[in-house]
Amino acid sequence: MLFTVYGQKILSQSGLRWDGFVVRQRDGQALLTVKARENDTPLVVFMTSDTPIGCMHRFLEGLEDDRLRWTKDRYPWF
Repeated sequence: MLFTVYGQKILSQSGLRWDGFVVRQRDGQALLTVKARENDTPLVVFMTSDTPIGCMHRFLEGLEDDRLRWTKDRYPWF
């Protein structure tokens, strides 16, 4: 819950709108997919770690340090 609220607030400060996220686990790895929009352009970023919490932590650190590599989302939700 805190991840969603905190992520939305930080993204809005960067001019992005939070669309949501998905976490998947497989073979001891977790993948976090975060979707956002800049104006009407859908964007996506992926993070991997050993745990879902690790993915979220890496995402928030990258967001705060402006190190995320957003790419245009080829499969937007909306």
